[in-house]
Amino acid sequence: MLAVVMGAVHPVSGGWHLEDPVHIPFPDGKWMLIVKHSQFHVFIEGQKPNDLPTFMNEVGSIVQGCLDSLGFHLVSPLRAEIRSMVVDGNMLIQRRPGWPELSPELLTDPSIPHITGDKLQPFLAAAMCEPLVRFALADLRVAMESPDDTGYLAYRAVESVRQWFLAGDEEDKRARTQAWWTCARRWTSTNPASDRWASSHGALRCFKWVTQRQAM
Repeated sequence: MLAVVMGAVHPVSGGWHLEDPVHIPFPDGKWMLIVKHSQFHVFIEGQKPNDLPTFMNEVGSIVQGCLDSLGFHLVSPLRAEIRSMVVDGNMLIQRRPGWPELSPELLTDPSIPHITGDKLQPFLAAAMCEPLVRFALADLRVAMESPDDTGYLAYRAVESVRQWFLAGDEEDKRARTQAWWTCARRWTSTNPASDRWASSHGALRCFKWVTQRQAM
């Protein structure tokens, strides 16, 4: 398989670049990463994977690691955004910006993301007033982007909300804690032990795309 994965490096206005290509050898192939003008290209030569969306996750994870290495030395938070992949010159795979099918509010027309003001307002009010809610929303944002730590970050977001609920009276505390444990048990019972291990922070393998969506 010959493939090219393309994307952007945020913040784009920084004009980020690497002076030389980064060559990444693998047992079954080789990759070359080029970063110029806040755009990156990964040229891939190797065996074609069975699951291309998960493979894009893996590419994004490795590119992000390279950018984190650069950002650490430049004291700049850099973020990789995969936009598309061309496989063998005749197959184009575009990266979706999200999972509209997970939001019932978007089912009428998933092509036009929209949420009504009355549904958004409670989230805005909580985010403005409660640091724990901001932590949870920030974790979910990164969970959508990071195939390595999706499960861990989604679980941590639930924990942040649980801590927020504990501020209520005893009856509310018991009901909300029970709801939290129900959510935790559902995740545990619907995922194999190997996937639950991968949901821990620092797992040594990338989430499958399907499992990442399940965690969200």
